[in-house]
Amino acid sequence: MLLRIRKVKKGDFELEVGEAISELADKTSRVEDSVEEVTSPNTRYSGISDEITRRIADAASDPRGAFLVLAIEIEGRIRQLANQLNIVEANRIIPLIRVLEILTERGFIGREVISIFRDFWAIRNRVAHGVHYELERGRLYELVDLGMRILRLLPSDIQGNTMQE
Repeated sequence: MLLRIRKVKKGDFELEVGEAISELADKTSRVEDSVEEVTSPNTRYSGISDEITRRIADAASDPRGAFLVLAIEIEGRIRQLANQLNIVEANRIIPLIRVLEILTERGFIGREVISIFRDFWAIRNRVAHGVHYELERGRLYELVDLGMRILRLLPSDIQGNTMQE
C-alpha cells in the first residue's frame, strides 16, 4: 500500500517510490478501463483545457515543476466541483479526500477514483516535501502522465445541480 512507504535512504526510497508509481499506473489503467464516460447525467467531462496543458508544458522542462503544477490543477478542479455543489463545513476548507468522498456519495465520481487519488497524493506529498532526494527525470515524467490521466477522470463541471450536503 502506498500510504505505508517508510522513510529510508535515497536509494531505497527511489526503489520504493518507483514500485509505488508502477502500482499506481496499473491501478489507473484499470480504473480508466472501468469508468464510464459520465457517472451522472449532470456531470460533464471535458478533458484538460488548453490553458492547463500550456501551464504544464511551460513547466515541463523541469519535470518536478510540471508534476507540482499538475497536482495544483487536480486540487483546483476538485475545489471547483466543491464550490459548484456548495460543499462547505463552517467556512473551513474541506480536505480533498472528503470532497471526493462527497462527490462519490452523490454519484459524480466513481469509488475507484478515490483510491487512485489517495495513492497519487501520497506520492505527491513525498515528492513535494522531499528536499533531500531526487527522483529520476523519467519517474517524474511518469508521475506527470499519471496525474494527467487522473485529471481526466475528474468531472470538469457539474451542470444544473441543486443538491446540498
